[in-house]
Amino acid sequence: METIDLTQGKALPKMVQFAIPIMLGDLFQQLYIATDSVIVGQFAGEKALAAVGSTTFLIRLIIGLFVGISAGAGVVIAQGVGAGNAKKLEAAVHTMAGLTLLGGGILTVFGVCAARPLLLAVRTPSDIMSEATVYLRIYFLGALFELIYNVGSGILRSFGDSKRPFWYLLASSVTNIALDILFIAILHMGAAGAGIATTIAQGASALLIIVAMLKEGAPYQIVVRHIRIEKALVPEILQMGLPSGLQSMIVALSNVLVQANINSFGSAAVAGFGVFNKVDGVIMLPLSAIAMSVMTFTGQNYGAGKKKRIVQGIRAMLLLEAISWIIGVIICLLFGEKIFYLFTDNAEIVYYAKLNMLYSIPLYWAMGTGYALNCVIRGMGRSKIASFLFIFSMCIVRQIWILIANGLELGVPGILVSYPISWVFAVALGVLYVLYLKRIGEFR
Repeated sequence: METIDLTQGKALPKMVQFAIPIMLGDLFQQLYIATDSVIVGQFAGEKALAAVGSTTFLIRLIIGLFVGISAGAGVVIAQGVGAGNAKKLEAAVHTMAGLTLLGGGILTVFGVCAARPLLLAVRTPSDIMSEATVYLRIYFLGALFELIYNVGSGILRSFGDSKRPFWYLLASSVTNIALDILFIAILHMGAAGAGIATTIAQGASALLIIVAMLKEGAPYQIVVRHIRIEKALVPEILQMGLPSGLQSMIVALSNVLVQANINSFGSAAVAGFGVFNKVDGVIMLPLSAIAMSVMTFTGQNYGAGKKKRIVQGIRAMLLLEAISWIIGVIICLLFGEKIFYLFTDNAEIVYYAKLNMLYSIPLYWAMGTGYALNCVIRGMGRSKIASFLFIFSMCIVRQIWILIANGLELGVPGILVSYPISWVFAVALGVLYVLYLKRIGEFR
């Protein structure tokens, strides 16, 4: 499969070429997640829909550390690709494989055992507690599969191959939808059926990644007997990846706290919040794909010593983020309510979903641009400061606002506005730090 050298050629077309497979892959992933909820809502009822939706941020919280570490390690690999250091790349790939197996085992045990206490901690409504617990436990039985796919696809992308992860995710998405229909619509297994379908589908994508990485002669080939955790490399991977992992966890924790506040308004609000998150995930796909593209672009060019070229990547990113935001806003305004009614006929749930949308779409550009600027900083090896800036804006600012909103009794709207406020802070801090890097000569 063709890989893309992001250190050569014009930045804009190269980034678009690299980002499109990422976006399409994530699109199919979000579509099967959304389809999962549509089928649950239509065939298993509103309580099951709320149960599945209530677990989203808890899943991101628990898995966030490991996925974040893998993203940070991807920067190490991307810089190694740019520098042409084959020995370091071999060691990094096999060390990440070892860490993935270890982390996946720990994650599975913890997730299954802690499911109910975690749901209780975030004040999950009692009428959906049972189904939410079952769904969460089944989901974490497949946690290793999710880690294998995320780490493996991150490694492939670091080498410039964004196409294979797309095809594998497409296969997984089709599998999930087919199994949803079987387990939920035909066998009436409710939220448990949704969990089983997701776990099997994630297993399929993990298997495809493993097969690709075992292929002899591939630049990212894994030799099973060479899988190890190389002590000399672990500090560098953790130095780059741990801040990213902790960032993912802390941001997810912030979202869990938001979810806990939403939970206090009842299962209809929970379901509406969950429905919007499924649609929101699709609308934000181009924004996140562009951010991942600019991180790999930055990592490869920084490793190759082509620092001036990073500025071209930033300009291309800003243009692409603006275009993506405009398209997302148009889609939301024209089709938002109609899409929500695909999930449920309950007008109260749709009301809460629309409320989420109206507070978010005007500032989607800030969410995407703030995240992308953070990825530029991370791609240059400044993972700690990138995490600090992101955590401050996305967590601390958000929680301060929620405390104010609760004190003023602003209700659900007061909680929802915490998101755009935090996005604007992320952009401001990202711009200020990039300007600082320019002033000290990092782009020369």
